[in-house]
Amino acid sequence: MRKIVLLLALLTSFAFIPTSDTIPEKPEDISPLLVGEKIPTKYLTDASGQTVDLQSTISKQATILIFYRGGWCPFCIKHLASIQTIEKELLELGWQIVAVSPDSPESLKNTIEKQNLSLPLFSDADMRLAKNMGIAFKSTYGKMLIEKSGGKNTEPLLPVPAVFAVDKNGIIRFEHINPDFKDRIPAAFLLAVAKALAN
Repeated sequence: MRKIVLLLALLTSFAFIPTSDTIPEKPEDISPLLVGEKIPTKYLTDASGQTVDLQSTISKQATILIFYRGGWCPFCIKHLASIQTIEKELLELGWQIVAVSPDSPESLKNTIEKQNLSLPLFSDADMRLAKNMGIAFKSTYGKMLIEKSGGKNTEPLLPVPAVFAVDKNGIIRFEHINPDFKDRIPAAFLLAVAKALAN
């Protein structure tokens, strides 16, 4: 009986991993995780090539989890720069920032240096985290995305730009997701949300 229960648990855990067939063609058709749900376990890579356990990182401090398309996207760079203007205040409120894209660690490093960013950037080059968050969709950028990911984003996919406020247990407390990649949450609004959730 115990073996059957373990087998069912295993099958259930795999059942929710999106396949290529379940990834939507358009950003409007994504099915993201909702407020109150827990983010999936995932290992990311930082700009220096070090592996980072996302769950372990989040368990230490409440987190503003940002998904952006890549350092090649001017709207993403502008948004990251605006978030950087409130970074100090977020840190003082007890939040840390984790910004994730399909870019390879080398691409992350180039973005940090070129844009003079202090935000911690992380690579989800195979898009597994974005897929499990329900924000991935099939892209037409093809060769460029494969190249920027170091050959790992082979489908290729993009994340719908998103911002999640996540507590230490990995539970989503707030989210802002918009299929229109030009529309991002204003830094002032995000700061107000962070203050409200910190109280």
